[in-house]
Amino acid sequence: METRRLGELNVSAVGLGCMGMSHAYGGQPEAESIATIRRAVELGVTLFDTAEVYGPYDNEVLLGKALKGVRDRVAIATKFGFKIAPEGKSGSDRMIGVNGTPENAKKVADESLKRLGIEVIDLYYLHRVDPTVPVEDSVGAMADLVKAGKVRYLVCPRRMRSRSDARTRCIRSRHCKANIPCGNGMSKPRFCRPCAS
Repeated sequence: METRRLGELNVSAVGLGCMGMSHAYGGQPEAESIATIRRAVELGVTLFDTAEVYGPYDNEVLLGKALKGVRDRVAIATKFGFKIAPEGKSGSDRMIGVNGTPENAKKVADESLKRLGIEVIDLYYLHRVDPTVPVEDSVGAMADLVKAGKVRYLVCPRRMRSRSDARTRCIRSRHCKANIPCGNGMSKPRFCRPCAS
């Protein structure tokens, strides 16, 4: 399997997005999903993508079960940024808005670590930009998670990278100070070089 560098992270050129296993498209039986994930590892896939909102929460639990025992061979990407309704609704109906607050970034990271059964998230995405929260606050909280050792790398939405206002300069400054590469938030993360000071 060919590999690609994402910052300092070396991953397979082909990754496995796990959303459809427990969210959208009807989901799949857990045993089949776990077998698929394990077969992907056998074939050399080392990058697995999930999110708190997939299920919600169920996909992270599934991925954690499937990758138990091979954690040292894989990279796990997960995301935050949605407001999720409490129990009662199901699936996509529980996505009731966006939430890019620093508090949510940190809370979701802690909860994702528990659901995945891991000590560090390899790639942490801001799934959607919250228009009510200064994006530099969201990124600042994500950078704090890197400094705390809970996250290795961050991936930010394309919209955030393409803006040319003062916020973009602030974000670039935060990335430089934290030495955090920034991807485009798409399913195939591409990382830019750390920004120049």
